[in-house]
Amino acid sequence: MNNILYELCFHNLDMMYGDIPLPAKCIANKLNLSYKSTLNEMHKLQEKGFIRKCSEVMYRMGDEAVLLNGWNITNLAKNTEEYKLASAREEMIIKSIFDYDINL
Repeated sequence: MNNILYELCFHNLDMMYGDIPLPAKCIANKLNLSYKSTLNEMHKLQEKGFIRKCSEVMYRMGDEAVLLNGWNITNLAKNTEEYKLASAREEMIIKSIFDYDINL
């Protein structure tokens, strides 16, 4: 299992923040990996079509904007074992909090 892809899939499934790009530094810190090795692995995943770089406007004031640059999964990643495992984990969390089965 690719832990980096799993973390990105789990982030994507988050009902609150899933559409926000996840910076590579956050993944590196969470998995206790170096930033450089994390970024190298992410580029390999990008070449395979599982993830993509993206930016999101987080705050806008007049002509000024604050962008969050990071990564998110593609539709191809939704067919992986990592996505299935992340989906099962998110379903379990939602069911335990809300006592509701969402069937992701």
